[in-house]
Parts: sequence; structure tokens; C-alpha cells
Amino acid sequence: MQVSSFKIFSDRSTHNMVELFPNGSAFKKYSSLKSRLNEYKLLLVALQESLRIYNRGNLSELDSLVGENSCQIRATIMCLLSQQEPFAEACLLDELIDRIKRIGLEIDLCCENPLKEKISLDEFLNAKQLYLRLSKKELFLLISFILTKVRVILPPDPSRLIVRNESTMTSKIKDLGAVGSTFARELVKHLRHILSVISVDFIQESAKNLLLPRSIQETVSSKYCIEHNKFGHLKCLPCFWYTLILMKYSLHVELPLVLSVEQMATDNDFEVVRKFTLAFKVEKKHFVEVDLKDLSAEDSVVTILGCSCRNLDEFGNLEDSKAEILEKDLVDLILAYAAAHRQYPDESKDPLVNNSNNHLIEYYDKKAQEWGCSLDNSSLFFLVHAYCDKLKNVLKELA
Repeated sequence: MQVSSFKIFSDRSTHNMVELFPNGSAFKKYSSLKSRLNEYKLLLVALQESLRIYNRGNLSELDSLVGENSCQIRATIMCLLSQQEPFAEACLLDELIDRIKRIGLEIDLCCENPLKEKISLDEFLNAKQLYLRLSKKELFLLISFILTKVRVILPPDPSRLIVRNESTMTSKIKDLGAVGSTFARELVKHLRHILSVISVDFIQESAKNLLLPRSIQETVSSKYCIEHNKFGHLKCLPCFWYTLILMKYSLHVELPLVLSVEQMATDNDFEVVRKFTLAFKVEKKHFVEVDLKDLSAEDSVVTILGCSCRNLDEFGNLEDSKAEILEKDLVDLILAYAAAHRQYPDESKDPLVNNSNNHLIEYYDKKAQEWGCSLDNSSLFFLVHAYCDKLKNVLKELA
């Protein structure tokens, strides 16, 4: 892989774990310190588990659900992070084990001798020297783990059978520790907000670092960044423009991609009749199809799950089906999908994009209808989900 001229999360700033508490609750004075300590302990346990998952290379277990249609951004970030130099996981894990043990002892002491005066968790951790600071990478892994932990995949919506139907069960957080339902619910909202901000920042920084034209940079500027409040004050960028920048970034850093296509028969209740997988590497600034054997099993890859929906008798043989996909440039194919997709989670905000430099959107939207890359016409390719994992895990999952 080419060494990028710029790296994600390259700054050395760190974050205090209490910043993850919703509504600044770690800084408020409470009579029940025990509850706050249990909540802090849960975050430590979650961080410990996220690092273990990351070290094992099971990156699909860090495939978070945020709710603003930006899974491609997180997949790209995770792929980049896993290819950078490792951080001191072993040292951090030892420190986590120590912190968890000491917090457990403090919880026991609170049960035996409750503090009479009110004290915030922040003040208590400072007095006891129990603070733990995280790098941006560690923060990203922790949040990704929690937002994957609470994700549930539901049966498809009968009116949108090819769209991935996901929801959140915040009670699953309680598997990690003894916390209340309100804290679990508010924590998920807060972490979704943080991850949406990280995603927006990544796209904006990428546009700047790639030295893209100012007109393109403006399309992902604050002017076109909206807040979606259904799931917790999520920052959102228009789908087409962030996808365009992601594709340019992926070419720049030469990220390998895997495309997995399910062919579904529209005249037979969208039954899956065949699956096939295509692998791509970057050569001369273009994605080129390669044999899966040309990639290392230990490579982290961005995997794009998609579907092709037609009547059963309209599908050709396997080689013809692959050739039909490969006729199109991979970037063009994905941009066509992105242009036809709703630009924001709240479609009523889509007209905002009409004020942007939108001739490219118009061009690719026409291609989406012509090729079959939209929800209404998904005959060629409709992107369902994107995630990152080690190639060896991807191949097992797709087998």
C-alpha cells in the first residue's frame, strides 16, 4: 500500500473518558456516586473489549450504526486506522485492568460508607487519580464497539425489501455493566453525535488535504452540513459529495475494495439466486479488478455489499453478470448510486443540495437511472452497506 502524505488522526490530542458522559453528567454533583462509578466502569470495560476485538482483527464487530447514512465513511476510517502503525494496546490493556479493578473497589466502598457530601465523578476521579485519557483512535474504537453492540438487524421492510433494516436496542449496553436505562439511552445518543462529528471532520479534512477545487470543498462545508435530530443531533453531509471525496481519498491512499453482489429475483419475492464477489486494487489512480488471491488474507478491506434486482430470466450467466458490472468504472458505479440516493436522512433537506455545484449530481443521477443504480431501478447495482474487515473474515462471511 502506498504511504499517504497525510494520516487520519495524526494529531496527538487526547480525550478524557468523562467527556463521553451524556449531558455533562460526569461533571455534575450527584448524591449517588456509586451510579456514576458504575457508568464509568462500563466505559472502561467497553474500551477493553473494543481493543481485544481490534487486536484479533474482527473489525466487523466495530461496524457502528449511527443513523445518518454514512457507513462508507466509518468503513474507510476503520480501514485506514488498521493499516497505520500499531499503538500500545498491551500497555493500555494492562492499565484498563488496573482501572477496572480499582473502580470496583471504590464502588464497594461507596456501598459500605456512602459519601455524605455531593461530589461529581470528575472531581472524584481526579482526587483518586483514576482518570484515563484516550487517543482519537482509541476513542473511535470504543464508540464503534458500543454502537455495534446495540445494533440489531430487523427483517426487511416489505415496501423496501432491498434496504438494510437496522435499529437500536440500548438495553444491550447493560451486558457490559450495571447501569440504568436512561443512562444507556442517553449514552447512545451522545456517542452517535460524537461519531457523526468525527465523520464530518474526516471528510472536510480529506477534501482540504487532497487539494480539491474550492467548489468541491464547499459542498462538504458547514454550509451544507445539517443536524439531524431523530437519533441524537447528528451532523450530516450530502451523500453524493462525501462519497465523491471518499472515492478520491481511497484512490489516493490505495485502499483495496471488495464488492459483493447479491442477485435477487424481483418476480420471486426478491429471493437471492446468486452471489458473486469482485476484488479491486488501485493501479495508476484507478480501481482495477484483481483476483482475490492478489490480496493478502490479513489485509483490511472496505467491503461494499450490494444487490442487483431483476426478473429471474433476465440474469445472464455468472461471467456475463460480472462483466456487466466491470463494464463500468467502479467509482462511476458508486457515484451513480450516491447521486440517486437521498442526500440527507431527512429527505426534506435534499433541496439544499440543489444550491451546490450540482452538475455532477445531475450527470450521475441520470446514469443511475440509465444503468440501474437507484432504489426504483436497482437492476445493475444498489449499495446496501459498507464495512471494514480483514479479507480472511470477509471471505468466510461471504462463503
